Amino acid sequence: DVHVTGTIRGLERAASNYGPGDFGGIVGYSTAYPDDGVTWTQIKNCSFDGTITTTVSVSTRWQKAIGGIVGLGGDYDLMEDCYTSGNIKCLGVGETYQVGGIKAFGGSVPEYGGGTKHCYSSMDISVSGRTAHTIGGFAGGLEGYNERCYSTGDVTVDVTDKVFDI
Repeated sequence: DVHVTGTIRGLERAASNYGPGDFGGIVGYSTAYPDDGVTWTQIKNCSFDGTITTTVSVSTRWQKAIGGIVGLGGDYDLMEDCYTSGNIKCLGVGETYQVGGIKAFGGSVPEYGGGTKHCYSSMDISVSGRTAHTIGGFAGGLEGYNERCYSTGDVTVDVTDKVFDI
């Protein structure tokens, strides 16, 4: 099992010309499968207070899965009693996919203990560039079991082309 607990405050994370993605305040990419002998990834009692800034250049063209705690979460993850505050700033000239104050994108399978429970975000999120897809105050895209989760931060999108699923 992988267990992440604790608090990170006042941290600034920056990813200039980062490229494809999976970038989080604490975990960039988290996944586990029962077939691997691992029940699930547990992220409990974590907080992130700070600024995450990503920049897309002409050469990288896009960025995805930028979250306050987890960038891209797996279907068997359990996230519980976590919160975020601060800012996520996605800048640049390209496309931005899946941005969220707690988790950018992920699912959960309750039969294996997965889910998102008792989590909240007060992060302000701003996205600029050409196109924005699945941007949310709490999660960009979240499927499966979610219990008592919410967001109070502002979401601002300023793009030149298209906006999808905000």
